[in-house]
Amino acid sequence: MQLMLSVSIDALQKHSQIEAWPAHKAECKQIRLAAEEEEAGVIANPYSMTRVNEIQEYALAVAAEVMVIAWRSAFELGRPTDKSCTHLLALNFERRDDAPTLRERFSFSHTELISIDEEMERRRFLPADRLAMLPTREQLTGGAARRAQNAKGEHISATMMFYALNTKTGGSSRCYIADCTAVVDSVWPYLPLDKLNFNPNWERALKGILSEKHPPSPVFLAGLDLRGSHGDDNKRLMIEKFSKDQEYAALYMHDMKKMEARENAAKAKSKRSV
Repeated sequence: MQLMLSVSIDALQKHSQIEAWPAHKAECKQIRLAAEEEEAGVIANPYSMTRVNEIQEYALAVAAEVMVIAWRSAFELGRPTDKSCTHLLALNFERRDDAPTLRERFSFSHTELISIDEEMERRRFLPADRLAMLPTREQLTGGAARRAQNAKGEHISATMMFYALNTKTGGSSRCYIADCTAVVDSVWPYLPLDKLNFNPNWERALKGILSEKHPPSPVFLAGLDLRGSHGDDNKRLMIEKFSKDQEYAALYMHDMKKMEARENAAKAKSKRSV
């Protein structure tokens, strides 16, 4: 099955999220309960339409995490070699039927940066009914509007493709997210894009983040990306940012302590098993 979605995500609008939380809390609880009920129905009926839409739901759920950790280094944002209008980021997963939650059912495998010319070439021999379900070249590239927007540097849009393979049944599904949009100053707040180093280990960092049972805060993701990009110098950049925004610092340190506690527990467990 092929799906295409068009979404706009501002990954780090933390102030508005915090202010809106008291009013949103009850609504969020109802959404969560409904999602749990829906997920139970999926498990009970493996051939339901809901199951077909799982890759779509998962893609939307993790899009912001992928954006913060992968985009800058994968698309080479802020450089003359920027590929956000000429390539799509393909994310490959293995799908498990027996995992208890939607997030745990998809195990990240690897990524591919695919030129849109190559993507279109692959479709040459597809039947018309399948082609009709796929995004057009204009939708994948974003056209002149995306090129103009990305050139300004305030917002960046790009296309992602999520592909999941069930290794037991051989079944697969994919979902395109076209025109996913990041607000540059919110997602990468430390330095201008052309001043940030690329993270050579962004794919490994993404695998670690997506393997977490619960998504870390966007603030933590931004700090993790910076740490992988600037090594020891990231401490200076973070201190400069934290001195201007104590709320940002508190959110980052909260998630950092939780992750360090999990890592220490895993190390202790590993030592006991030796």
